[in-house]
Amino acid sequence: MDDDMLEQMALSSSAQHFRDDSGEETADNMLLFADILLYMAAGSCIILALSQIWGDSIDPRTWSWGQIDVLMLVAGIGLWLCSQAINNFRRILPTWLRILLKLPMAPKSIAEQSSESVKRRGRILLLAAGLAVVGGWRVNIGASELAGRIGVPFWTVLVGLAILLALTGLRWIQMADQESTVKVF
Repeated sequence: MDDDMLEQMALSSSAQHFRDDSGEETADNMLLFADILLYMAAGSCIILALSQIWGDSIDPRTWSWGQIDVLMLVAGIGLWLCSQAINNFRRILPTWLRILLKLPMAPKSIAEQSSESVKRRGRILLLAAGLAVVGGWRVNIGASELAGRIGVPFWTVLVGLAILLALTGLRWIQMADQESTVKVF
C-alpha cells in the first residue's frame, strides 16, 4: 500500500467515526415536509387544471378537453412525479402489495442515504420548485380571482410553496456537501 491509499482509508474511517449526526432528525422531518409541500402543489395544479374544463358534469366524456390548461396539468403531474422520486417511487405500489412483497414502507432516513442520494433529492426539490412556479403563473393567468381562506391570491400560495421547496432543496444539497467533509477538532 502506498501513502495515498493509506491516507484515503484513514480519511474514510475518520469520516464514519467522527460523523456529525446532530441534524439527522431535522433532515428526516424536512423530507416529510417536502413531501407534503409537493402533494399540496401537485394536487392544486391538477385539480385547478381539471376544474376549468369539467363544467357542470362529473362525467369526463362531457368535459371540454380541448380547453384544458396543459401547462398547469403537466406541472401538477411533474410535481407528483417529483414527490414519488424523493421517496424512490415507493408509494406507487399499494400498501397491501408492499406488505405482501415484504418491501420497506417508510423512506430511508438521511443516515441511510449516500451523499449523492441526498444531493439528487435536493435537485429534485429545485426542479419541483420550478414546476410550482409554473403552476402559480398559470393560476395567475387562468384563475386569478381564486383566493385562499384569508383572501390571499392562490397563485401567491403556490409561489410560496415553490420558495419553501427551493429552500428545502438547497438545504439538502448543503447537508450532502457537509456529509462528505471531515470536521477537524
